[in-house]
Amino acid sequence: MKSESLTVARASGLALALGVGAVGAAFSLQKIRTFDYWWHLRAGQWIAENGAVPQFDPFTFSVPGARWIDIHWLHQLALYGLHSLAGHPAVVFGKAFLVLLMLLFLARAVARTDRPGSTALALLLAVLTLSDRIMPRPELPTFVLLAAELALLQRFRHRPDAWIYALIPLHLVWVNLHGLFAVGIGLLFLALAAEWLEGWLPGRPKPDLSRIRRLLVVALLSLLACLLNPNGLEGLLYPVQQLFMIGPVELRSQVGLSSVELGSLIGHWRSVDPTALFGFLALAAGSGVAMLLNLRRLPVFDALVWGCFFLLALLAMRNVALFGVAAAPLLARHLGTFMDRHPPRRSVSMTSRALLASALLLLAGLVGSGWWALATASARAPGLGVMGTLYPIGAADWIARESPRGPIYHHMGDGGHLIWRLHPDYPVLIDGRLEVFGSQLRELTGTSPEAFQHLDERFHFGIALLGYNHFDLGRLLPWLIEQEEWRLTYLDEVSALFVRRTPAMAHLREVDIEADDLFPPIEGPRSVEQLMRLQGRARFYHAAGRSFDARRIVQDLTHRYPAFVRAGGAR
Repeated sequence: MKSESLTVARASGLALALGVGAVGAAFSLQKIRTFDYWWHLRAGQWIAENGAVPQFDPFTFSVPGARWIDIHWLHQLALYGLHSLAGHPAVVFGKAFLVLLMLLFLARAVARTDRPGSTALALLLAVLTLSDRIMPRPELPTFVLLAAELALLQRFRHRPDAWIYALIPLHLVWVNLHGLFAVGIGLLFLALAAEWLEGWLPGRPKPDLSRIRRLLVVALLSLLACLLNPNGLEGLLYPVQQLFMIGPVELRSQVGLSSVELGSLIGHWRSVDPTALFGFLALAAGSGVAMLLNLRRLPVFDALVWGCFFLLALLAMRNVALFGVAAAPLLARHLGTFMDRHPPRRSVSMTSRALLASALLLLAGLVGSGWWALATASARAPGLGVMGTLYPIGAADWIARESPRGPIYHHMGDGGHLIWRLHPDYPVLIDGRLEVFGSQLRELTGTSPEAFQHLDERFHFGIALLGYNHFDLGRLLPWLIEQEEWRLTYLDEVSALFVRRTPAMAHLREVDIEADDLFPPIEGPRSVEQLMRLQGRARFYHAAGRSFDARRIVQDLTHRYPAFVRAGGAR
């Protein structure tokens, strides 16, 4: 009878593990949808071809030769390696591998296998919290390394053996992947502070100086290891630049940075993906309550980790994902500890595990089918390629084919794809490498007609590429349509491409914006990408003065995609 119970328990634990893995894979096997993907990919190619890490900007005409501390070089090289192996599908599978590896490390950080239900629930909430950041950006390996560090520190708490020295090579890799290596260093010093404070609490053992010394050695050697990057001390100090990305609005405004994802969570919570917001709120509440229920036994380290990462999440929406990684093991451990004192009946426990495993598999199916994105108004789509409705793919192909004279005016978000598709023939105005542009960032990101004219006086554009479907170009698009000096020569639901009128460009065919067949027919079932195409058509018709056609499409969108209309468009 006992062996039968053990077999059932193991089977339920395996079902929960497979369910969590399925949810992680479903959120990972989605089409690529980050604008920075392309310049990271091109940088990886540049590194592979030149056998060196770039020290200065090779991609722009606006700040050519500007200092570039490319802290992400190892991620870029790996990204390009995957792409060279099997294209975009290999990159998507790489995302899934990293997410599953992160989940494995988080399970190790929980440090107990006798409560698979609480562990699975915590990991599920972690995946939901991270879901909007599972992209081929260097922060994804950061999530993996943060989970690995939490697992090693949890092991050190119970077994202070030589495994803790693995943190030194971990930080050596981390500093060459992402600027958030500083979070890992900070976590080490939090652990040091917790070791010392723990011994001064009533009823706790006095500080173990041997443990503190070993942890201090690891922290200092890890910090020294962070000097081993292509930029040396500049690379080590790179996170200071990121203060301009996660600090208060006044600080970020000094370089003209106004990205929504870098805004405070409290002030911009409506802009957070609903799945990620639900995961964050549930994880914050669940882990906070579980820790309070074990307040007398609460380790100082757990309290410090929860507080610091929660504060980071409040400072900037992009840090919500970091909280998801840090808080998941806390929820699982402290919920498990509470259940040790108040164990549920075996029948209740087995039933709840079965229901959770079923819910996990159902959720994986909903996400994998694309239904979840449509229901939550999220701009994601299942698949192994890229979301073509996000990037100026058609416009860039047209430029490569027709070879109009540059330079190109474009939005910062389009710069990455232009680097990938057109470098070195067409340098870009601006892209997502915020640290490269410095004080010029504000001027180069101007999108009003007045800002365009000011930039045109400086750079004398030959091409103006407007990614009107995803960026706020509401005034500039109709203004350019009315200018005799510019001709609309290419149009799709993502971009409108204008070429300056010159004798050399007289042979280019102009788009007739009054034509009935301005856009091709749209067929197929409902999907996020179909929605984006319709959204783009409505926006162009509105800018071109075709109000009747714009209203017709908006009515169709309201009927077919009510969740997106209520949310104000694709997130």
